[in-house]
Amino acid sequence: MRSSKTGYGDIGAHTFFLALQDNLLAIRYLGEVLDEDGAATLQEFFGVTLCGVAPRFQKMLAVQGEAGTGKSVAAEILTALVPESAVSHVDPSELHDMYAVARLKGKILNVVDDAPDKDVGSGRFKAVITGNPVDGRQPYGPIHGVRNRAGFASFFNDPLHTRDVGKGFWDRILPLVFDKAIHRGTSHEIRDLHKAIVEAGELPGIARWALEG
Repeated sequence: MRSSKTGYGDIGAHTFFLALQDNLLAIRYLGEVLDEDGAATLQEFFGVTLCGVAPRFQKMLAVQGEAGTGKSVAAEILTALVPESAVSHVDPSELHDMYAVARLKGKILNVVDDAPDKDVGSGRFKAVITGNPVDGRQPYGPIHGVRNRAGFASFFNDPLHTRDVGKGFWDRILPLVFDKAIHRGTSHEIRDLHKAIVEAGELPGIARWALEG
């Protein structure tokens, strides 16, 4: 067993393909866009998020990649694995807002695809990511404590922007770079790949793969 670089524990190099052996589209996709370490990072984040324990690891998955590198497919697959009622879409730059924080209540996944180029980083950002209680408020409702249970995954076209240069902030970031084109405009391209993966019935295999990470 080798130690992964994510801080989530150990993962065997063979696990990637064993759990996905009957999920050919998922194997093809992940094999094209990520190396072994990148696949391990994604697998482990998917796993802890599905188990509802992501804040224990105190990190936001920050995915960066240009258009055509497959990062949005990862966002769509992750979202499809979680019941819609358990998903929020709060941009991390909005966590200073009590109304935004309140939207995290009862969620296990907070995903933002094509996150805007806004400054990320504040005391509340670190408190939310680590699952510490922060004040939230529903419209016209009283202020109440919210303890985040969601795994945060933000997908950026450009590198994450922040004015916080402290170690405390960067210790909360789990970077993942998509930098390989996935046959866009060629005969090998599969349009709406995330839909094809769902329609092929591969979500259960992907969930099993995530949990084995």
